[in-house]
Amino acid sequence: MAMRTFQSEFMRYLDKQGLKYQQKDDHLIRLGFNADNLTVELFLLFDEDNDKYVTIRSYSIGNFPKNGRAKALLVCNEMNLKYKWAKFSLDKDNDIAVQADAMVEIYSVGEYVTELCHRLVNIIDDAYPVFMRARWG
Repeated sequence: MAMRTFQSEFMRYLDKQGLKYQQKDDHLIRLGFNADNLTVELFLLFDEDNDKYVTIRSYSIGNFPKNGRAKALLVCNEMNLKYKWAKFSLDKDNDIAVQADAMVEIYSVGEYVTELCHRLVNIIDDAYPVFMRARWG
């Protein structure tokens, strides 16, 4: 019998719940969510050594022009102070990135990570208008 991995257990849970996903490779899954203000794309990276760690990332909030980098960083800081479950950052391409990291147990990976995804989508949806006001003035 093949070893159960955290990713395979998570996919089994998604299948059971009827939730759609794309398996990108042996450690990466893509999920899409329709929120009130935007469509959120999440990428879930499961630890390659089958450890208990998962990282959830999104780049759905958008991109800032080079001259808006300071505004974007200020809003990232504001959001990082407001939300404990998410870490906002600005990458080298001036994309707003949002990340959550978790340590999970094999028996609860499906329910726990799904809940974390929903929580992250809600946070991104709440933060989106703040970033857009900073972006467009």
